[in-house]
Order: sequence, then structure tokens, then C-alpha cells
Amino acid sequence: MVSINADRPVHPLARAAGPGDWGRSIFTHRSVLADILYRIPISLELIVLSMALALLISVPAGVISAIRPYTALDYSVMTIAMLGVSMPDFFLGILLFLLFSLTLGWLPVQGYVPLSTSVVGNLSHIEFCQR
Repeated sequence: MVSINADRPVHPLARAAGPGDWGRSIFTHRSVLADILYRIPISLELIVLSMALALLISVPAGVISAIRPYTALDYSVMTIAMLGVSMPDFFLGILLFLLFSLTLGWLPVQGYVPLSTSVVGNLSHIEFCQR
């Protein structure tokens, strides 16, 4: 019978990561799992708010474009949508960060305010979380 070593982990680190021992962070000197669990609610909040913003922009733009086909407004909405889909997310994020934070100064460069503390503060600081 041929042995394929199916009882052994694929990588030596898989043995430690399975039960939850992910090591210590070199930046915070805390458990990596604790850092990840700390940031999950903030990531979920960012996901929900970004989806809400995308829907608030895209649905009215699509309706306006459908009501008035073959007009300048329809072509401009279609062009902006195609540029948004064609451009990589990381590049568009960097451009928006440069525009709204550094060039215009409308949003702070870093920080986090919980949504329960201030809605306006949260929406303006939803850029970076660090304790």
C-alpha cells in the first residue's frame, strides 16, 4: 500500500494555526488572533457602509440613465460606470484618498470614531484603525 502522508499538515505552520496559535504581532506585541478579532467589527462596518454608499449612488444613476437613454446624461453615467469598473480598486482607492484627504482636506488622513459615538465623525474617519 502506498502512503501519501495525509495525516501530516501541508505546511508546518498549519499545525500551529489550526488550534488558534497564530503567534505574536511584531507591531502590537499582542496575539495575532486577538488583533484580527478586534478589527472584525470595524471591517464589517466598512463593508456595510461602502455597500450602502454604492447603492445610494448607483441605483439613482441607473434609473436616471434608463429614463433618458441616448442623452448626454446617459453617456456620462455610462462613462463614469465603465471607468469605475475598469480601474483596479486599489488604484481608485489611492486616487480618492489623495483627492479627498490630501488635496481637498475634506477627510482626515487617519483615525477611527465608533459609529455609536458620532455618525458624522465615523463617516469622516472611516479610513484607518490603529490603537
